[in-house]
Amino acid sequence: MRKNLRQIEIKVWIGEKFRVDLIEDFSSNENFSYSVLNNITIEVNKNKIIIYTDDNNLAKIYPHFKFKETTEIKLTEKKTIKEAVIIHALYKDVYFHWIYDIIPQLKVLESNSSLKILMCPLKNSFQLESFKLLCNLKDVYTKSSFYEIDKLYLPSQTTKLLMPCNFVFEFLTANLIKSKANKEKNKIYITRDRKYKRSILNEKELIHILEAKGYLIYNLEYISFSQQVEIFRNSNVIISAHGSGLTNIVFCEPGTTILEIYGPGCGERCFARISNHLMLNYRALEMSEISYQSFLHRLYYMLFPNLNRFDFRLDIKKIDRNLTNYLS
Repeated sequence: MRKNLRQIEIKVWIGEKFRVDLIEDFSSNENFSYSVLNNITIEVNKNKIIIYTDDNNLAKIYPHFKFKETTEIKLTEKKTIKEAVIIHALYKDVYFHWIYDIIPQLKVLESNSSLKILMCPLKNSFQLESFKLLCNLKDVYTKSSFYEIDKLYLPSQTTKLLMPCNFVFEFLTANLIKSKANKEKNKIYITRDRKYKRSILNEKELIHILEAKGYLIYNLEYISFSQQVEIFRNSNVIISAHGSGLTNIVFCEPGTTILEIYGPGCGERCFARISNHLMLNYRALEMSEISYQSFLHRLYYMLFPNLNRFDFRLDIKKIDRNLTNYLS
């Protein structure tokens, strides 16, 4: 591509506002498909990825793209790559989306293992660790620069309405489970430190009775990705409030019991659908009443309802009496 040429700009991913979906299939099977662009330039700039091209016909060929005229770009420094894939990285720092939306796009490497990978910078340990299991990190380009690409692969989206496509489950378990499950299983409870909303205000009391019943307590924010896979692989009962930690149920064996505790203001039912697909024994315990840490907190959220955390309390005595029924 010539320097200082007026281009057409194709926005691929900016912040949390845009994402490329499937355009025309270049290669596909029942579960996965991707598309290809030729002779284009990619700009990776912090949390923004932009494709530049001087082919005005692309707007007609790929109607799903958002095209607009842009000022000329000066390629003062560029890297040339023969073939690469762009990993659509919307919500990449959210664990659920990383596991179900981002990682499965690497399936394209099964068709061409020599592809280089272009995406926004990775900052979390679970991102680097999981990528290391699936590809060579030397082939991942995240630094701010211009990249001139002969052939660019664009994977299709991997979920619809928070439900992963069928191939996602097969891809994750085949590539990320590295050992056989133990015969002896654990009962576990998942707690969280960063409780921005929908917190169980009396969680310490809940943990106390669960520990007395033989449950192991895990805070996944401080556990490596590989260890999380092993923990869920080797558990037969999992209790957790609704949250990203339950993403790991994809690594559970069929028949594992899942008890998801719903707080008020939580409408997603993604883990119920995923459990059904994976043949897990899913149960839900739903709390409809909002609770507050104090009268001042209640007053504060009455004045600023948009900031309400939707925290709640559990009836600990009732759970203690009826836990077996909840799980059966």
